[in-house]
Amino acid sequence: MVEIKRNITPAKLLCGMGPACPAAYELTDGSLLVVGKEISGDELPADVRSRIAENETAVVIPAALLKPQ
Repeated sequence: MVEIKRNITPAKLLCGMGPACPAAYELTDGSLLVVGKEISGDELPADVRSRIAENETAVVIPAALLKPQ
């Protein structure tokens, strides 16, 4: 199980504890965990699909989640 160090979601994107909210977390190992809309199959260009391993998934997030202004 991953251990969350802190929620780094920009304040303007926080939407409570419900589902359907993009979010970003810093993990205790220094990695980032992002929550977004899953996208797969024909929605993705072939060059992106070829980079996704069986234990990975692609997600779409608002740009502001990773590039806050």
